[in-house]
Amino acid sequence: DFQKACLILINDYDQEDKELGVGPLNDGYLVGLKHHRLGFKVFYLYNARMEEFSTYLRFFMNITTQSLTVFYSGRDDNSEGIEFKAGILSKSSIREIIKDNSNGQTRFMFITDCLGGGSVFDINGCQNAISFSVAKNGTIESKEIRRTHGIFTYYFCKITSDCPNITPKRLVERINPSLTRFNELFTCEMSNETLEDSPIFFN
Repeated sequence: DFQKACLILINDYDQEDKELGVGPLNDGYLVGLKHHRLGFKVFYLYNARMEEFSTYLRFFMNITTQSLTVFYSGRDDNSEGIEFKAGILSKSSIREIIKDNSNGQTRFMFITDCLGGGSVFDINGCQNAISFSVAKNGTIESKEIRRTHGIFTYYFCKITSDCPNITPKRLVERINPSLTRFNELFTCEMSNETLEDSPIFFN
């Protein structure tokens, strides 16, 4: 069993679609480095199959005893699920995996930085969970949206590194002024209100 683990999924399809560039890889590196420094065991899935991600999400939710972060960077199906090379894992399917493997003890944090904005993770029915994402003002076809992909991850890592004990409420207050000029709005969903004033990372 792991006390603290971080599962990072990166879907950039670098052989077929160049528009995301190295952005998702940079996002994953920043998040992995941040969590490694906090004592998390870090694991990457790069352009994995849908079945692989589903299996590992269940696995890590079951073996992590204290705190699990799941981070996704890459493409999405209009925030209705995660886009894989061979299909789409729907948001409802992801919700069932999360709900069925939530034990009420482990703290779960889900972070989405996808091209279309919004969260690919639905934490309804989950216990002790937080979901972070951004709402974007524009379409995925616009150059601005593509150019600023990953800016949320940068500020998330920067601010949480400066203030490791920051709470979700304070994080929203700190990060949104920086994202406003990029036409993005940082959003936070919580499974219960008591998490609002609790540090997002365990010491």
